[in-house]
Amino acid sequence: MRRFIALVLASLLTLSMLCGCSDKVEPFNLSDFEDEIEEYAYSENLGEIPDAETAKEKAEELWISLYGEWRDIEGEKPFKVFFDEENEVWYVKGALKQPLIPIFGTVKGGTGGLIVTTDGEVLAVWHF
Repeated sequence: MRRFIALVLASLLTLSMLCGCSDKVEPFNLSDFEDEIEEYAYSENLGEIPDAETAKEKAEELWISLYGEWRDIEGEKPFKVFFDEENEVWYVKGALKQPLIPIFGTVKGGTGGLIVTTDGEVLAVWHF
């Protein structure tokens, strides 16, 4: 019975994560990413990025152009989007998939990251 309850709870948790707030834009502070901007600096303009959906699209396009399809970008969806309102900067990151029940395996690999201004200037891009 305990195993059944644990399985049901794990399933509900997974469903809530998958169906939850994937389109929600959360705040972030650009100053918390100074190291990433220094280490993964990149100079390219992606064009205006007025909303979260455009930020996700541009991030995916850039990751694929830089790292290729072999990085399994599709496997990192749904992307999470953050916005620094004061600096007008987007932060987009991929989601690392977790196994349904952690005892059945581990996840290997990394996720993409992109920090870009609303006018499209890429400050940093990475995938690890």
